[in-house]
Amino acid sequence: MDKQTQSITVALVGSVNVGKSTVFNWMCGKQIKLPAIISEKRGSTRDTNRACINFFGMQINLIDTAGFSNEDSEINTQLKEQQLDIVHSADLLLFIIDGVKGIGALELEYTRYIRKFKKPTALLINKCDTKDLQDINQIYGLGIDNNPIFISAAHRRGLEKIADAIRNRLPTQDDIAQQNIDDDLSYHSINTQNNLQEEFATQDSFKIAIVGKPNVGKSTITNLLLEYKSSIISSEAGTTRDAVTRHLYYKNNKIELVDTAGLRRRSKIHEEIEQSSSYTAISALKLCDVAILVFDANSSIEKQDLKILNLAFDMYKGIVLIANKCDMLDDLKKSTNDIRDSISQYGDHIKNSKILFLSATKNKNCREIILNEALLAKQDRSASISTSKLNKWLKDAIEIHRPKIIKGQKLKIKYITQVSYMPLIFKLFVNKASLLTTEYKTYLSRSLIKNFNIKYTQVRIKVIDSSKKITI
Repeated sequence: MDKQTQSITVALVGSVNVGKSTVFNWMCGKQIKLPAIISEKRGSTRDTNRACINFFGMQINLIDTAGFSNEDSEINTQLKEQQLDIVHSADLLLFIIDGVKGIGALELEYTRYIRKFKKPTALLINKCDTKDLQDINQIYGLGIDNNPIFISAAHRRGLEKIADAIRNRLPTQDDIAQQNIDDDLSYHSINTQNNLQEEFATQDSFKIAIVGKPNVGKSTITNLLLEYKSSIISSEAGTTRDAVTRHLYYKNNKIELVDTAGLRRRSKIHEEIEQSSSYTAISALKLCDVAILVFDANSSIEKQDLKILNLAFDMYKGIVLIANKCDMLDDLKKSTNDIRDSISQYGDHIKNSKILFLSATKNKNCREIILNEALLAKQDRSASISTSKLNKWLKDAIEIHRPKIIKGQKLKIKYITQVSYMPLIFKLFVNKASLLTTEYKTYLSRSLIKNFNIKYTQVRIKVIDSSKKITI
């Protein structure tokens, strides 16, 4: 029987700082838009990265896991539970070992750990670009794989060897089917995610990015929307580091959900990992259709929240605001009014934003409330307005507030038409673009938004100068 007629799940496993994320990015190449964060700092990966890739002709659901560690902490306990689920659901394990450090207590413990699952396993000995390799007899002594692969992910050496190792150890479809029968129902969410990821890889999906400052409940909301525990949750600020992409269906919509690291002020960012996390979070914001900005209702909305919000507005994203942790407020009504008052000073585009006041850990129906709002934001961003309706509005808007005459010259606005949606872009044709002031253009934008009941996104008006045939 053919060894592979459908995709298989391959998990990169091993102890901390052996190069799993480097191997993940290397194997994925340009097939991913949000690569895993790489750092020399021990235990930098905390989030499970996934990608559905074509690897030398093989369809693979590749999973990058956090490093195995014996550290006694709340986060590490959750990471171990997550790894257990992933190893159980994988069809093949790539066990990565640091060739310079060799076999330590963690490798021996992890060997005992994965041997219980009886999974096909390939040993990858990484960092083999030096002469400082440890005794390879120790590696063979693990008894997991008699043909270990020696690679250097940092120097891009050995990629084809990895492909051969996977191909030679591929389980048959009968093996996979039997394994699925044997799987306990507690691993259903992992297997479902693998299947959704494979399906979404070839189809357009609606992209949502969850953004905000550290420790406001972004990962809690992510888990709530997915209906299973995907992201690690901790009271420690900065728990999430990578942009964690997951998939779900809601009301016949294919949704790609990205939980991002907290965005702090640039002056507060000192560590390399946090710099990479911030860059990845902003990249996720650029790629999304709708941004869900989460902030702590107990702190109201702060300058950093507004910076993130303005960034999303400037990218013409659909926007949903969530004031989380409302269960901790003493006076909910007063606090909601205070929050609305505090943001009203920052302009109509922010003042009129829809805000959801909720507690992700306490409120019922939170999932439906948030996803319904996200779909409304998508609908706003996808609006298609006929040219006749636009020009009827434009005529009325000019009658209500006529443009100023500048140095004896009068601005003549000819007509407007929509040229794009997602984002909403309109072309406004005028006799002379220099006569259209910023204030009047802002007036037209706000009037258009109000007239067509656009609540969740900004619009862009491109001005076409008929005299010079240029766009500004």
